[in-house]
Amino acid sequence: MRVELKALIMALILISCSDNGHLVDPKAYLGQLPPVVGEMDEREKSSALRICLAIRSFRLKSYLRNSPQQLKAHVVQKQCHDIQKLSYMKTVLLDHNNGVLRFRRPGRFLASEVRSIPSDRTGHIGKLCSQLISGREVDRKVEGSQFYFVAKDGEDMIVELRGGKKVNEVFAYKIQTNTLDERFGSVLERQEGQWCGLGKQISFNHEVYLIDRP
Repeated sequence: MRVELKALIMALILISCSDNGHLVDPKAYLGQLPPVVGEMDEREKSSALRICLAIRSFRLKSYLRNSPQQLKAHVVQKQCHDIQKLSYMKTVLLDHNNGVLRFRRPGRFLASEVRSIPSDRTGHIGKLCSQLISGREVDRKVEGSQFYFVAKDGEDMIVELRGGKKVNEVFAYKIQTNTLDERFGSVLERQEGQWCGLGKQISFNHEVYLIDRP
């Protein structure tokens, strides 16, 4: 009973934080360089390395799991030109598919229902992590993406800007990097944002993932 009560309290805290704000302010990153520019300093590299080691551990643990893990996702969403934000809960499955970790809706395999998770082996973050873990010099720019690593509110965060000459999408992930936490290496929150039309508005999708304990 105490464990269930503690889990419920934590869930309410996470959802409250989700409603009150976002991981990052998308407007600060879309269409312009964010405040942090140039080479990574030692503090940012340390945060990046913590994230890479954590998501590597999580990938290996997930690979050994025989069945998908069920979670609840609290979603706050706003599409272009919507007047009000939508806020709702949904069930998602975390599984390991051909080397790629992903969140997906049960029984659905449409591209819009599948969200890949940052991994030390896949995507642009995988290339950067391989450099960090091997001790090589790193560049925050990888094939059209720019990465920023931030230690915020006790957890480490990845911010990825995607785009060509003009950045037009931002993705942010909060990763649990506390080795004493049972969710070590997992994605706690995910946010994406992009400009609408001429850039006067933004759309965003912010998700907080909660372990669904039966």
